[in-house]
Amino acid sequence: MRYEYDANLITMSLNLNDCNGRMKLNGTLVFLKDLKDFSIINWLVINRSNGKRSTLYNITVKDGCQYLENSFGKISPIFLAVLQNVRKFVPDLPNKCPFRKNRLITVRDFHYDEDMFPPYLPEVNFSCVLGMQSKRSYIFKIFLTGHSANNSSASVHRRKI
Repeated sequence: MRYEYDANLITMSLNLNDCNGRMKLNGTLVFLKDLKDFSIINWLVINRSNGKRSTLYNITVKDGCQYLENSFGKISPIFLAVLQNVRKFVPDLPNKCPFRKNRLITVRDFHYDEDMFPPYLPEVNFSCVLGMQSKRSYIFKIFLTGHSANNSSASVHRRKI
């Protein structure tokens, strides 16, 4: 995991912690200015064992305030699951715009869960980016790598490639 941010707009501190064999993202964010105009960026690339990479999805939500207010339209089911995970693991996330200056936002145990991936996706390594952008410059970008392993759910069994 690595992250980048614009120190004029936000301060952030993130780390990965091992919890029962699963790496979970924890940390804090504080916006240095009120933020009411932003986009949400998220993409995920599958890293195949033969060295080839395939994009599973690459999405930008142009109006981040719509996401906060749960008023977005059609969206990728995986990205929707990611956004629901963000809500679940970032309890301090505001429900509407703006993000207020100097308000502490805590990230607690964020991770990509196998249930959010389509059942037809084999066991693979992946790379992803989750970020926010304002006026064509990034506020922050978080780069993660992971592995979609077999799910313990009886309905999802992944094959190794």
